[in-house]
Amino acid sequence: MKKITILICTALMFFASACVDSPPGPSKSAEQLRQELWQVETTTPLSYLNTKNVSCRAKGLFGGFLLNNGAEIEGRIENRATLAAYGYVMLEVTYFSSNGSPLMTSYYVLNQGFAASTSTYFSITVPAEEYPSAMDSFSCRIIDAAPIM
Repeated sequence: MKKITILICTALMFFASACVDSPPGPSKSAEQLRQELWQVETTTPLSYLNTKNVSCRAKGLFGGFLLNNGAEIEGRIENRATLAAYGYVMLEVTYFSSNGSPLMTSYYVLNQGFAASTSTYFSITVPAEEYPSAMDSFSCRIIDAAPIM
């Protein structure tokens, strides 16, 4: 009986010692955590940028119906990053016909800054040769951006 008691006590001590966590490593300073977050945000800008409320308005007589003078694309770019600001945001705009087939794709670079945690207005003037008159709808998405150091 004495051997069983010793065996049970030994087993309990073994399991109790296995549950003890090792001491945590050295904690990071606020500046180190901030630097790591900034590094992540600057290497993955598309994870933090998106377009909102983008519209396309034809320019010309009767909204471009009689005379195609191009268009004006405007909206907002939301930067959800905590620390990183971005510039040189590249937009891909695809124009679609009434049956949904793509008519044309154009690329535009916004040469303005987009600060962290902001929503910033943008506007693009589209020349007539880059704006299909048969356009029924369009899509606008961000395909690249450069972090501002």
